[in-house]
Amino acid sequence: MYTLIIANKNYSSWSMRPWIALRAAGIPFEEQKLALFSEAFAQRLGVTRRALDTCRQALDLAEAEQRHDRVLRHH
Repeated sequence: MYTLIIANKNYSSWSMRPWIALRAAGIPFEEQKLALFSEAFAQRLGVTRRALDTCRQALDLAEAEQRHDRVLRHH
């Protein structure tokens, strides 16, 4: 059986996509939820803190760009 390590299906489409694919294909898997950007996430996936910080910064930038786009559309 496979183990799918995910963050939050409601918040992250990257977590939801493989979940949907595995379910649709009928492939049995165990779902293990880990808080994104947590130490447990980094340890489980063997990710360094610097890599997690870089991902967080990229997400923060993307969210800022989305807010900026919304403001421009309303003016």
